[in-house]
Amino acid sequence: MDKPFHGRLFIEGSPSPDCSARFDGQKNFTWPVPLSAEPCGTVYDGNGEFANTVTLQHHEVLVTKNDRRYRVNCKYDLGIINVTSSAFTVMSPVQTSYITSNITLTSLPPNLTIGITDLLGNQLQSAVLGDTLMFSIAVPENGSYGIAAKNCYAFGAKENERMQLTDDTGCPVLPEFFRPFKLNGKTLQAEFDAFRFRNSYVITYQCTVNYCLDSCPQPSCTDGNSTGQSRTKRETNYIGTYNLRKQLQIEDSTDATGISTSGRGSRSSPDVCMTNSLMITLAVFVALFMILSVVLLIVAIKLHRRQHRKMRCRTFSGTSVSP
Repeated sequence: MDKPFHGRLFIEGSPSPDCSARFDGQKNFTWPVPLSAEPCGTVYDGNGEFANTVTLQHHEVLVTKNDRRYRVNCKYDLGIINVTSSAFTVMSPVQTSYITSNITLTSLPPNLTIGITDLLGNQLQSAVLGDTLMFSIAVPENGSYGIAAKNCYAFGAKENERMQLTDDTGCPVLPEFFRPFKLNGKTLQAEFDAFRFRNSYVITYQCTVNYCLDSCPQPSCTDGNSTGQSRTKRETNYIGTYNLRKQLQIEDSTDATGISTSGRGSRSSPDVCMTNSLMITLAVFVALFMILSVVLLIVAIKLHRRQHRKMRCRTFSGTSVSP
């Protein structure tokens, strides 16, 4: 920093003392943030990249224009993390800057991977509303770790677009949309039906994943409810927890004619795809046509009345009156 910093760094929504630190006049300082999900809510995307948001606040209570919030992304690469963060002020417009630095690792986490596929195992970046898909979380089959998933959520683009998929035990909350996880070797798999929120076509799926030596206890779920309690962390070979996330674009389904039911179009019939801009253009054209038709009708009526009056006048002037 250019000037000595008086204030604190913290992660919003994390009450643990490990997730905040106070500084008094330092220009250079180090503040470690746990990579695991607990206690600071760090998110792992399954590709060696971790993310969290750190707030730099100058006053103990007040929020000022000098405060900053950093989105920090850390990616593992052969023992080195490449840290890229974007800083922005609490004022509008947002001011963004980028910082890059290197951090040496002492150990690597389990090689967790997360993916969404069709039922044939093909990796997907997009799906059609209502498709049956497979949600997978895995560690290497020849590794020494096992995993268990819980607290899965789906998020839309809006702040209030959030739906819980599994509970704290790992059982589905809405089994009609998201079925229970099944352990296949060292891969957790759960079938689910593609859905979206009203105003969002990109859905972010996030799960909390426990990892353990050898294996983790799995919940027993019936109709989405847990029928038995898993062993506590002290009773198992529990090691740590990560938050994993995956994004998927959801396209609307089509009717029998191939036209999207929402007006966004169809992947199979692009010739009949109708975008919102096209619909607006058509609506404006129809409105102008109706206005022009009304104007022409009014003009025609006036011309007809004027012609009728002229004919009456000619008839009257051509008639003689006898004394």
